[in-house]
Amino acid sequence: MSFTEEQTAFRDGIRRMVAKHVAPIAAEIDETDRFPTEIVKLFGEMGLMQLWVPEQYGGPNGNLTMMCIAREEISKASPACASIAGLNTMFIMPLLHFGSDEQRRRYLPIIAKGGVVTAIALHRGDGADRRWTGRRRYQRLHRRAEEDAGHLVRAP
Repeated sequence: MSFTEEQTAFRDGIRRMVAKHVAPIAAEIDETDRFPTEIVKLFGEMGLMQLWVPEQYGGPNGNLTMMCIAREEISKASPACASIAGLNTMFIMPLLHFGSDEQRRRYLPIIAKGGVVTAIALHRGDGADRRWTGRRRYQRLHRRAEEDAGHLVRAP
């Protein structure tokens, strides 16, 4: 695939950033299983965490090619850090495609500022789904989620 001048310049900028900021800490992140908050800040400043946010909401209006370029270059030094680039895609894309105008106006400008880590939660629902996960496990997870509201809840 041949890149446009803009895409080549973007790739070269990512390569320089990786050499300066990601490569020096990649082994330490892997060895200690540390979440690199300094990389979140840097990627936010560079627009990599909010690449999909449209310009009208203050974002860089990136596209799939740019996301792939960024993640490929970062992955060469640290797949863990590459997963942070575009981390908010699972929040941004459903919001763009299925969210209301009010939701987009409320959340996208916040994400566009950078450095925001979003998350989504999936729920299997009630009824027939329980037969696959087991009623007790479902009830335990549901109860724990209520008890730990506002905190990260991990499945046992």
